Amino acid sequence: AEGAEGSKAEGTKTGATVDELTATVARLRKSWETYALSGLGETAAAAPVGGGGGGGGGALVGSRFSDVKDWRGLAVATHSRIPALLSLQDRLTARAAGRAWCRASEQGPAKAAWITAMSDASLLGVAAAAARDGCGLAACYARHRFLAGGPAANVFRGTFGDHGEIKSAGRLRFRHPVAGFSDGTAATLVDCAPVTLPPDLTLNLYDMSSLTVIGSVPISSAKHGKSISRPSAVVSLQSARNSGSNPAQACVAALERIVVVFSWLLGGSGDDEAGQLGVREARCEEVRWGQGGKEVLRSASFIGLGATAPVAVLMEGGKDGPAVEIYRKVDGPPPYALTLVIPLQKAKIPGLVPGVVYGGSVVLWAKQGDRTIEFVRIRPPALGDGAAAGGGSTTSVGAVFARARQAARSGKLRVGGAEGGAGLDMEPTRWGYLVEEVEADPGQPDVAAGEIIFSIGGQALYDLDEETMNWRFGRGFADGAEITVLPKDHVKAILDADKKGAVGQASGGAGAGAALAVASAAQKEDLQKRQHFAFSARLEAWCVVSVRDPPRLIAVTDNRLVMADLADDGALTREALSGVARAPWKRPVERIVLLDETSDVLVVGVAAGVLIWRVPCLVAPFGATVGEPQLLSSFKMPPRCTLMGVSMGMSCSASPLAWIAADLSGTSDGGFDVWHFFTDRHKPLLQISGAGAAVKRPGLSGDSLSHAFGAVGKASDALAAALQAAVATAGAPDSAAARTLQAWVPKLKHDKLEPLYAAVDKAEPVCAEAVRDLRRWLRAEGRAAGAQRQDGARNLVAWIEECRRQVLWPLQVAFQTEASDADSEDMPTRASMAANSRSTGAAAGTVPRGAQ
Repeated sequence: AEGAEGSKAEGTKTGATVDELTATVARLRKSWETYALSGLGETAAAAPVGGGGGGGGGALVGSRFSDVKDWRGLAVATHSRIPALLSLQDRLTARAAGRAWCRASEQGPAKAAWITAMSDASLLGVAAAAARDGCGLAACYARHRFLAGGPAANVFRGTFGDHGEIKSAGRLRFRHPVAGFSDGTAATLVDCAPVTLPPDLTLNLYDMSSLTVIGSVPISSAKHGKSISRPSAVVSLQSARNSGSNPAQACVAALERIVVVFSWLLGGSGDDEAGQLGVREARCEEVRWGQGGKEVLRSASFIGLGATAPVAVLMEGGKDGPAVEIYRKVDGPPPYALTLVIPLQKAKIPGLVPGVVYGGSVVLWAKQGDRTIEFVRIRPPALGDGAAAGGGSTTSVGAVFARARQAARSGKLRVGGAEGGAGLDMEPTRWGYLVEEVEADPGQPDVAAGEIIFSIGGQALYDLDEETMNWRFGRGFADGAEITVLPKDHVKAILDADKKGAVGQASGGAGAGAALAVASAAQKEDLQKRQHFAFSARLEAWCVVSVRDPPRLIAVTDNRLVMADLADDGALTREALSGVARAPWKRPVERIVLLDETSDVLVVGVAAGVLIWRVPCLVAPFGATVGEPQLLSSFKMPPRCTLMGVSMGMSCSASPLAWIAADLSGTSDGGFDVWHFFTDRHKPLLQISGAGAAVKRPGLSGDSLSHAFGAVGKASDALAAALQAAVATAGAPDSAAARTLQAWVPKLKHDKLEPLYAAVDKAEPVCAEAVRDLRRWLRAEGRAAGAQRQDGARNLVAWIEECRRQVLWPLQVAFQTEASDADSEDMPTRASMAANSRSTGAAAGTVPRGAQ
C-alpha cells in the first residue's frame, strides 16, 4: 500500500496554476454530488446483524433515491444530473419527478405525481424518502403500487434463493408460524420457562434475512401478564399494518383470557453505541383480561393503520350472544379502554363454528369442509364519536353530517396538467379531506375550495385516522377516479357543530380519561344481523381482505379460487382461477396466504409443497379488465414432512427480500423452515427504513463508510469555500508566471490566507484517516455489504486520493515555499505548518515530494 501511495505522490503537480486548481475543485465538487445521490451518507447506514449463521454482518446498500433526505435541498445542477444515474428508459420519468417534487412542497396529492414519475426507477426507495419527509400519502401510494403490481411479483419468479431453519424452542403453535412485518422482521410467541416453572411468555422478533433473534418483548410487563397458566394457546396473532411513514411496529395477541398489544422500534448502529441491531422502546400493554365464565375469546385485530390503532375483540358464548368489543388507546392507565360494544346475532347452534374478526370490519364464521359461511359487517365509529370522546355528546354533529351526506354529489378527479398532479391543497379532517385551494392547472370541475372529499373510488375517507385516510386516498388516486364531495355550505355547518362539540367536551370536566376507562360507559350499538352464503363446493382454505370496502373473502372451493365481496346486502362472487393446485401437486389446498392485503401475490400451501401465484384480479373491482393469473414459483417440503401452516412477507426496502415460513409436521423443537427470494446477486440484509433513520439519537454515527463520507465532505466544503473567497479577493493573475501557486499564495491578504491555510491543514489529516478507515472497512465488514456500497467505498477512496494529489499537496507545497521566504517572526506558524504536513503525510505513507 505504501508503494502505491508513493507512486501517487510522484504524480503530484508542484507547479500547478490557480486556474487548474479552481477547475479541479469544481470538477471534484460535481462528482461529490453524484456520490451524495448514490447513498453513501449516514442516512444509508444500517446496523450489522449480530450472532447466528449470518456472519459478521455489515453496512447495507441504500437506494440511490431513498437516501436523499430532501430533494429540494439539492442544487438545480444536481437535479439535472439525476438522469445520468438511470437507464435510458427511466430518464424522462426522473426529470418529471424533479418537477413534480418541487411543486409538491405542500402536503397534498401533488406528491403522488412525484411518486408516479419515480415508479419505474425505485418504488420502495421513493416510498422510504417520502416517509422520511413526513408525507404518509406518498409513502402509502408508492408501497401500494409496488405490492399490487409487477415489482413485488418479480421477486418470487424462478427458484428460491436459499433455505434455512429457525430454531425456536417453546414456540406456541398457531395456524400461521409467524406474523410478518414490512421491515423484514417477523414475530412469534415463545414460552421461555422450563415446564417445571410458571410460564414466561415473550414475543420473539426475528431478522428474516439472517434467521436470528434480534430482540424480545416480555408479556410480564402487562398488568395480568404473569397470571397466564399452562397450557398457553394462541387464539390469534396479527401484525399492525404500517404505511411506512411511522417506524413503530406492533402486533396484537389473544391468548384464551388476555389480549395484549406489543409495540417497539427497530434500532440500528446509529441508535446504539455498541453498534447492535435490536429492539428499542419495547412495551406490552394489556387490552382486555377475562375473569373466566362462559364467555370465550375468539380473536382480536387492529382497526386501521399504525401501532396505536384501536383493537377489535370478538367474544362468544355470553348470555347475550356474540359481540365485538372496540378498545381505544388512551393517555392514562389503563392503556386501553372499552368504548363500544357491537352485539351480533346468535347462531342457530352456538359455538359450532368459531368466529374470527378481520380488521374490525367483518366477522366471519367458516369451517373447512363446509359449504356455508356466515358473516356480519361492522362499522366502528370515529374516534371522537359518542362515548369514545369521553364525555360531551356529538349527536348534533352526526346529525349534521348525515344531512350533508344526503346532499353530497359525485364527480371525477382530474390528474395531469403540466406538472402531473391534481392541483389540490387539502387538509385531513375526521370527515374527509377539506379542500383549501384548487389550482387552475389541471383544474377540478367537480371540486371547489371549502368542500370535503369524503370518499374516493368507493372507499370512505371519514371516520378514519390520518394515516389510514392517506393510505386510502393514495390507493385510489388516479385520473378519472370517482369521488364524493360534500357541498361547501354543509361543510361549514359540520365544522361549526364539530367546534361546539369540542368546546362542550372540554368544559365537561377533566374526567374524560376516567370515563373511557369505565366499561359501563361504553356505547352499545344495535344488534347486527348475520348473513348466510353457500358455495357450490366445500371450503378448502380462505383468507379475508379487510381493508377493502366491502371486505373481500378469497376462498378455495373444489380447487377453484373464488372471490366474494361481503356487502351489506349479501355476497357477490367471481371465479378468479381454476386449477389452483396443479400437477405434480395434489389436492386439497391446506392454506392460502396473501403477501399483503393490497397485493395480488398469493401463497397456496398443499401437503407436500407451496405454490406462489400472482392473480391480478384479487386487487381489482369486479368487471375490471386485468391480466391472466401466473404461477410464479413452487417448491417441495423437506422429505418426510407435511405442511401444517404457512406465512409470508417481504421487506419493503431498497433491496426487497421476500420470505416464506412453513410450519412442518414432525418438528418437536418449535422450529420452522424459511425460504428466501431476492433479485440481487447477494441476499439483502435487514435494512432500517427511512422513517426509522429519522429518529436516530444525536451524537451517534453510522458505519465507517458513512462516517468517512461525512468527515471528508465537511473538510472539502470548508476548503472549497476558503479557496473561492481567496480567488475572488486576489483576482486573476497578471502574467503566466504569476498564475503558479508558489507565486500566487504569497500575494494573498492575511485575512484570506489564514482561512485557506487552516482549511488545508485540517483537510489533509481528515483525508488520510478516511483512506485508512475505508480500506479497513473494505477488508472487514465491507465484505458483507452489497456490491453497490462496496463500489461506493472504492470510488470514495479514489476521489479522496485525487483531491489530495491535485489540490491539497500542491497547496501545501505553495505554503511551504511561502513560509521559507517569509520572516519567521511575522509568520510563526508557517514553519510548523510544513512540519505538520510532512508528519501527517508520513503517517499515512503519502508524503508529497515537493513538501520534503
